[in-house]
Amino acid sequence: MNPMSNSQDDSKLAPIETYNKKELANLYGVSLHTLNLWLNAIRSELGEPIGTIYNLRQVRFIFEIYGHPEKLNTRNKGKSSE
Repeated sequence: MNPMSNSQDDSKLAPIETYNKKELANLYGVSLHTLNLWLNAIRSELGEPIGTIYNLRQVRFIFEIYGHPEKLNTRNKGKSSE
């Protein structure tokens, strides 16, 4: 059980879905460089992404290891921001 689940509304958490590295970095509020360091540290357990996308099992594992981030209010998956 997540110790934060009692104090944090689940509706504020990012959904468990497929993400690419840029999306994960944005969710965690870190640079791509920092995210790459994190992912390299767990690569043997995480496995490689399919193309550039991490699947649901991998995203769950990332969230278990580094915490479940809050979702972004302005997240437009698949669209570039201008």
